[in-house]
Amino acid sequence: MQKINWTTIEESTGNGNRPPVGGYVLQIVKAEERPDKQYFIIEWDYKEGQYSGHNQKNFVENNWAFPRLFRSYKPAALGMLKHFLIALEKSNRGWTMEQWNALPDQQQAPALNGLAFGAVIGEEEYINKDGKLKVRQYIADTLPAADIRAGKFEVPSLKKLKGSDSGAPSPAAENPATTAPVETGVEECPF
Repeated sequence: MQKINWTTIEESTGNGNRPPVGGYVLQIVKAEERPDKQYFIIEWDYKEGQYSGHNQKNFVENNWAFPRLFRSYKPAALGMLKHFLIALEKSNRGWTMEQWNALPDQQQAPALNGLAFGAVIGEEEYINKDGKLKVRQYIADTLPAADIRAGKFEVPSLKKLKGSDSGAPSPAAENPATTAPVETGVEECPF
């Protein structure tokens, strides 16, 4: 190993790379449809504020995958998909659900690329592959970007696993309209 001047290095636990929970304006980087499972996989990045481009930077520098949001179009989940589409419609001038719905199936997912939406990022407990209790971020709600900018959202408390006895919830971002969370730990779609 090369000689390092440790007085110039700031100590880190590795968790400092993740933006805090809060409300953020996000942008769809890549959308893909899985027709056999009836859902869309939506990769996203932070669009505004101090974390703008955060996930792209991690992709380039660390080869980390973009965080993903899954949106099902199974009959039981159509109301949740509509909630997301309304957030897209209210966040992107000239984009409408009706026009998007009229596109041929194979064009719908790519037509989502580049669209903005608001999101509330929370945290939840999970058991990792080694059986250890961990915390990851997730998108708790999608909203119009204007609601995020105006602070019209609430960050949920830490979602605990049943039987868990972990500590207090994480603090929210200091300036939620200009910071953004990272959704991590999503291995596969829950649908």
